[in-house]
Amino acid sequence: MENEASDKRFDYHDVDREVGGYTPVFSVGMEIPVPYPDSEKTTMEMMLVQMTDQKVKSLSFQAVFKYTF
Repeated sequence: MENEASDKRFDYHDVDREVGGYTPVFSVGMEIPVPYPDSEKTTMEMMLVQMTDQKVKSLSFQAVFKYTF
């Protein structure tokens, strides 16, 4: 085997998945009643979440339809 690099089938990367300390998270949300025939138990929840760490920067929007029994 002259060239071992050409026979390489798998490549592994070491990823730093840990963030030391605390990660600041800011969140704003609102729950709104949604009119639904024959039920007063449905709501729509919307939320905006911001994570502000040097290693973890994320902005997400969530919309959830909730029905309680």
